[in-house]
Amino acid sequence: VQKLGGQEKGETPCCEDMQDTDLELGLDNSAFYDQFAIAQFGLWAAWLTWLGITVMAFLKVYHNYRQEDLLDTLIHEKELLLGRSSRRGSDLKTGLI
Repeated sequence: VQKLGGQEKGETPCCEDMQDTDLELGLDNSAFYDQFAIAQFGLWAAWLTWLGITVMAFLKVYHNYRQEDLLDTLIHEKELLLGRSSRRGSDLKTGLI
């Protein structure tokens, strides 16, 4: 009977027994943590960039909304002033005060 990882062949080995087994995949994982840190930095940078662009877009929309509100107010005030001055002119012509 051949044993594999402390178990007889045919039995399912438990994870604890398989921890020490070398899989011999021939992989070089020496730079894994460096690559993981670079990927993590890239994700954080992308998220912060997205957040910054989103905040700036909302600020631009808010500014444009306030600017339109200001322009509407200025137009309204101009119409009121022009309306009053034209009324004053017509009142002076008719003799009404």
